[in-house]
Amino acid sequence: MTRHARPLPLPFALLTALALAGALPLAGCGPTEEEMVKAARQVDADFTKAMMKEDVDAVMATYWNDPKVVMLPTGDMIAKGPDAIRAGYKAFFEGTNVKEFKVTKQKYRVLGDAVLGWGLFTLTTVPSLGPEVTIEGRYTEVIAERDGKWVYVLDHASVPLSPNAPAKANVETIQPGLPPPSE
Repeated sequence: MTRHARPLPLPFALLTALALAGALPLAGCGPTEEEMVKAARQVDADFTKAMMKEDVDAVMATYWNDPKVVMLPTGDMIAKGPDAIRAGYKAFFEGTNVKEFKVTKQKYRVLGDAVLGWGLFTLTTVPSLGPEVTIEGRYTEVIAERDGKWVYVLDHASVPLSPNAPAKANVETIQPGLPPPSE
């Protein structure tokens, strides 16, 4: 005697398929935007703690451990790769004592699989020679999950020009062919 399976009613088959699909992880689905921003905030918090401790290894744990990682520090043009970034922080910590480091006015925007962050920072140090120094600046960062960990992929810190610096740029050098700005 041959038994033939009777087809399942459509609603039951549809519900079964949906239940199975919901139980399986969906390919290509990653963290939500909220989770990504939370991860970026945590990278910034870990970096702040590491700076306060002057812990080079902890600072470097917040950076992507790949030759493509880039830092544009306040005192240099570019540091590319973990070795160059580590050397910059090592020299900085050897030449001064961090009294305070904080970031404020932080903003985050998810762009694809990365988070763009920006804000302001204040760094107060007591150099090996000389008086206490406070630097106020701004930063821009790209934070992404790399090798299973959220890290800086690009980090750019800068400080405004000194109040004594020229108030206008030399437009001829920046954009040839344009007339100089009017006074």
